[in-house]
Formats: sequence, structure tokens, C-alpha cells
Amino acid sequence: MFEARNVSVERGRRTILNGVTASFSPGEVVGLIGPNGAGKSTLLKAMCGEAGMQGSIIVDGRDVKTVKPAELARRRAVLSQHSELNFPLTAFEVVMLGRNPHIVGRERGIDREIVREALELVDATHLSAQLYPTLSGGERQRVQLARVLSQIWEKPPEGSRYLMLDEPTSSLDLAHQHLTLEIARKFAEQQTGVLIVLHDIALATAFCDRVYMLKGGRVHSFGAPRAILTRDSILDVFNFDINRYSNFTALFNDRDA
Repeated sequence: MFEARNVSVERGRRTILNGVTASFSPGEVVGLIGPNGAGKSTLLKAMCGEAGMQGSIIVDGRDVKTVKPAELARRRAVLSQHSELNFPLTAFEVVMLGRNPHIVGRERGIDREIVREALELVDATHLSAQLYPTLSGGERQRVQLARVLSQIWEKPPEGSRYLMLDEPTSSLDLAHQHLTLEIARKFAEQQTGVLIVLHDIALATAFCDRVYMLKGGRVHSFGAPRAILTRDSILDVFNFDINRYSNFTALFNDRDA
């Protein structure tokens, strides 16, 4: 299990997270949802050991500070919301960066095969030889996803695998949004713990086992998506009345049927 225990983060005089406790386990997809500024990305970063946080981050019963960086890199992969890379590397070479924790000396045939399989999984094989800076935003996002997948492709000799994704669907078209979350589910089925920051309520309902709904830097509610993503909670957290919009009303009518 990957846990954040009583985590708080302050920026200047502003409290971004206030005593948040959350966890995700191998075999499940857990979503973080909430309005802008609720603390979703900050919580994910805090679980990656971001400096300046108060509280504890525990991985498989151990304080993350006691886990060697090389071991942690083989077990936990993180897709940030923004991945800046302007060097003239090909997409294949960018994905190969994810294999660095596993390479001693030079890359091996197995590393190149994993990179090819990761690119194929995210529907980016045709981008392999293209220079990364020339790709569109959605293409870059898929290549970065392949990079983090290649990092935890195989089961580690110690502990469990964890995948943390910060708004992985933000630049993607509809088909690739669903593909990305189907991949997350596939890794969960292979006993990887998956944590995802999402904005789309429909996607959270369709793909997440549990959801943490954040409001004002605190956990407003958590549980199965259909249990906590209600008309009342969405009005309270997002200040959004779904009854005013027929497309959302239809979605909830289908859920309630």
C-alpha cells in the first residue's frame, strides 16, 4: 500500500493541503478529483516526497525516506502534469529514459523490447523515430506515458509496483483518453497500484475503484465513485448544479436506473 498520512503543504501564507490522509493499493485504480486549487496535484506530488510537506509517506509499511532511490525508481513511476523536454531526442529515446533505473552500463535487448511494447501499448509505435519536440501535445503525452510504463514494466524483486498519473488525459482525444485509462486498469489487474488525478466525472465513474474528492485542501469524501459522486456532493464541491444541464442529467439518470 502507498499511503499519505496527515499530509499538509503550505505555500507562503496559503495552506494547499491540510491534514490529508489517503492511500492506494496494488490491484486498484484510485482517482483524485475536485475543482481547480483543491490540492489534487499537490497531494500526488507530496506522495512523491516533495520537499516542504509535513506528514508521512509510507510505501509497503516503510517510510519512503528509508527506501533507496534506485529501488523506489524501479517500483514507482510518476507522470507529471507538465513534462518539459526540448532536447532533440526521438520518441524511442525518450521512452528509453524510463529504463534508466534498470540499466547497468549499456541498455540491453530486453530494454529495447520493453520500449517497443510500451510504445505499441499507447498507440505510438509510428512516432518512434520522430523527434520529441516536433510532436503534438497529445502525442507527447502518450510518449511520456510510455516512458513511465516502461519504468515499471516488470514486477520488481522487492515490494509492489505503483503508477501515479497527474491528469493523463488532459491533451488527448476521446479515443486516447479511454485507451489511457484502459491501460491503467490493465496495470492494476497485474497488481500495480494506480493513482490518477482526473477532472472528468464520467471517466472517474467508469474506470476508478475508489475516488477521493478534495475540496479546499481537505478530503471531502471518499469511496466507490457511484456512492460519492452524487448530485449533492458535486454541487457542494464543484458549485455545479447538474440538474441545469441535460447531458449531465442524462448521465445520472442512467446511473440511477
